[in-house]
Amino acid sequence: MASIKPRVLVLGHSFIRRLFEAVDSGKFAENFGLKQCQISGRGYGGGTVRGVRSSCRHYLEQFQPHIVILQIRGNDLCDSKLSADSLAYDIYNFALEMSNNFGALVYVCEIFPRLRPRGMAPHLYEVRRKNVNKGLTVLLLAQERVSIWPHKRIFNSPLQHSYMMLVT
Repeated sequence: MASIKPRVLVLGHSFIRRLFEAVDSGKFAENFGLKQCQISGRGYGGGTVRGVRSSCRHYLEQFQPHIVILQIRGNDLCDSKLSADSLAYDIYNFALEMSNNFGALVYVCEIFPRLRPRGMAPHLYEVRRKNVNKGLTVLLLAQERVSIWPHKRIFNSPLQHSYMMLVT
């Protein structure tokens, strides 16, 4: 029996776009040096949950990821008209949609801090960031195929765990 080579999609805002531009320019190893999976990245500048969701739909259908690492919501937080609860629900629904439609394991990355958020005082952004991350953590507690990935350090990747779930 041939072994599975999982398809991993890293999806999100401009941070993800810049990460994959660095890969393309040779600053990081192709496929991040991982031989056990195929990694693809899609990052959208100014990407909001709604914008990324609609922009990536066709690519998701084409790529059919086994694993999705999702880094979005930072741009949404800068819109003070949107509540923290509605932002948490938006990303929760998007993550469930990807899991249900493609059977993917979805890791929703916590929103990371910004020193200079657009149009908002840093302390207000930080309060909103923490509230969305907490709300999302609670929403995802009962989910088996969707979970939150805290940014305690960059190298605590869930990929090893996901790979084992796919091959066993």
